[in-house]
Amino acid sequence: MISIERDASIRSLSANDLVSGRWMDAAAVALYLGVPPEKGAAIMRKRYFPVAAMRTADGKALWDIVTLSDWIRTNVKMAEKKVEVCLYRHFNQAGELLYVGISASPMQRTRAHGYAASWFRQVERITVEWHPSRAEAEAAEKHAIRAEKPRFNKAHAHKI
Repeated sequence: MISIERDASIRSLSANDLVSGRWMDAAAVALYLGVPPEKGAAIMRKRYFPVAAMRTADGKALWDIVTLSDWIRTNVKMAEKKVEVCLYRHFNQAGELLYVGISASPMQRTRAHGYAASWFRQVERITVEWHPSRAEAEAAEKHAIRAEKPRFNKAHAHKI
């Protein structure tokens, strides 16, 4: 088990960081872990880090977000300085918003959706934005669900 302390100054992973919606190169992996690129590169050089699932035409290594989530869940302990919570969005190939949710452990939550959600096979792109507290993430989630109307959300989908 390795321990990683998320750097609050690192920006969140966005759709522009992913290749074909759910593949991550080394820079995106570092963002996903919340560490600077040089620290991410050091982690990826470790013998126990998962082998890249595929390579681009120019040889750039790519990791699948679900496979990496599984590895992180079992091999990485995220040091908790403060409890940041992310708001994540799942999109299909056409760009339609399928689901919005929050989690302090987005890798584990993505994995859970992969096993339990009937709509997960449609996911082609995932975006993540971090919030400094659970309360702020919950407010952002409620607003996003009401304003963006994801197809598979039930909670907060109607106005109170």
